[in-house]
Amino acid sequence: ELIMQLKENQKLQQQMNEQLEIQVKKRTDEVLRVNKHFEDQRIQQIQSMMGDILGFDVTHHSLNLFGKCNKLAQIGKCENLKAKNN
Repeated sequence: ELIMQLKENQKLQQQMNEQLEIQVKKRTDEVLRVNKHFEDQRIQQIQSMMGDILGFDVTHHSLNLFGKCNKLAQIGKCENLKAKNN
């Protein structure tokens, strides 16, 4: 009797875990979709603003990052700069 009840409880627990996983996945997918929508909107706003400021229509965009090598500032050498010049 107790063993049967334990097996039934384990089965119910497994079913609940599966249902919870499905609900979490659905909610996570929804949050990611909404976040992507807001990111896309923000990128579009930035493009429009830059086009207005600079007086042109933005046809496409890309992300460019620029910076200073910390090692070059600290020790006067930059491994990345060396690799780039070779």
